[in-house]
Amino acid sequence: MGLSEKTYNLLLQKGIEAAIEAGKLILNFDRKALKVEKKDEFQSYATQVVTEVDFQSQEKILEILTPTILKYDLGLLTEESQDNESRLKKDFFWCIDPMDGTLSYIEGNDGFSVSIALVNKAGKSIMGIIYNPKTDNLYYNSYDNKLYKNNKPFQIPIRDHELTFVFDKGFLKHKNFDTVLGYFEKLNYPKPTIVAHGGACMNAIWVLESKSRAAYFKLPKKTKGGGSLWDFAASSALFNRKKLFVSDIKGMRLNMNKTSSYFNQEGIIYTNDPTLMNDIILLHEILSH
Repeated sequence: MGLSEKTYNLLLQKGIEAAIEAGKLILNFDRKALKVEKKDEFQSYATQVVTEVDFQSQEKILEILTPTILKYDLGLLTEESQDNESRLKKDFFWCIDPMDGTLSYIEGNDGFSVSIALVNKAGKSIMGIIYNPKTDNLYYNSYDNKLYKNNKPFQIPIRDHELTFVFDKGFLKHKNFDTVLGYFEKLNYPKPTIVAHGGACMNAIWVLESKSRAAYFKLPKKTKGGGSLWDFAASSALFNRKKLFVSDIKGMRLNMNKTSSYFNQEGIIYTNDPTLMNDIILLHEILSH
C-alpha cells in the first residue's frame, strides 16, 4: 500500500513537530543533572552511553507520533525501546533515534541530533527528518523527494577538488586508520580534512553540505554495532537523489528493515562523489584479503 501525498504531508508535519519539540527538550535540559548510563552489550563507549535525555526525548516524540501510529496503522522502531517487530508486519513504520550522537552531547560538541524516518516494509526510507538543536537546522525531504533545509529548497553544493573524511571518533584509533589514509594518498587524493566528533546523522549531513569531495564510511566488523537502522534511516532518505550516494561497503542498497537492526557486517558509505565511492569499495576489498 502506498501513501497519498495528503497523508505523507500530514505525517511529515507531525514528524517535524516531534523532532523540533524533542530538540528543544534536549537543548533545555539541565546538564548539571545529566546522568550517564551504559548499554553493556556494546564494546565502544560511543555505542554504550545513554542518558536520561535520550529517554525523555523519546517520550516527547512518541507523545506526538503515537496518534499517527494508531490512525494510519504504522509500525514503530525506536532506539531506547525493545523492537516489537511491528516494522516487519506493517506497510510503513516510524524509525526513531531520539538523540543521535549522545557522546557529542555529553562532551558539549556539535554533532547530536533528533532523527525520525518513515520506512516501508521493503526497507526503503521514504521520509527523513533530521533536526540539529544546537544549530537550529532542520533537514527533510518532501513527497516529491525534494530536499529542504529550514523549510527552504536545499541545493547540493558545487564541489571543489579538496577532500573531507567524516569518521566516527573511535575510527581514529582503528588498526587500519593509517592504512586507509595511505591508500588515498597513493591514489593522488589531496590530504584530507578529517571530521570526527559527531553522531551518524550529522556525519551524513556534513557530507551532504560539504563543498569538497567528502565521504563518511564505516568498515565492517565482527562485533555487534556498526550503527543501527535508526542511525541511518533518516539520512538515507535525504541521500536518495542525484549527486549523493549511500550504500553498504560493497555498493549495495541499504535495507532499512532487515531482521537484525545492526550494520556491523555490511559497513556503510555516504559520499557526494561516485569515484570516491568506488575507491572506498576497492579499499574494503583490499583490506579483506
